[in-house]
Amino acid sequence: MLDFKVPFYTDVYSKPIVGVPSVPSRNLQRGDLVRGLHEAADRGTTYPFLTDGDTNLTEGSGFNIVIVKDGVLFTPQRGVLEGVTRKSVIDVARANGLDIRVELVPVETVYKADEIFMCTTAGGIILSPPWMASQ
Repeated sequence: MLDFKVPFYTDVYSKPIVGVPSVPSRNLQRGDLVRGLHEAADRGTTYPFLTDGDTNLTEGSGFNIVIVKDGVLFTPQRGVLEGVTRKSVIDVARANGLDIRVELVPVETVYKADEIFMCTTAGGIILSPPWMASQ
């Protein structure tokens, strides 16, 4: 069972990707992801959201991020692993006429979101807790 007490932490180590184009496959450097996990755990949270150094979201520690605001889905375009499940979410959303935007997503978007979910091939779709939408 996942602990959703305080699930998200966005003020973590930024990924060293400023000015570097996204790559479709991950290399073996996972230091940023591991550091994010440790920093999140130190703060009593479950899921670290990493930034790009320009106050934009990138991804979490092994998952992609999708934010829903006013019926529009947003997912970061820069500094992310272009995951299989993320691609499926994008494809299914578009096939069903949903507005999904792959673009720079400022960190403050998390705090204004109606919903947040994470997606990963190993874990599937991980939904935000219900209280998140009322915050």
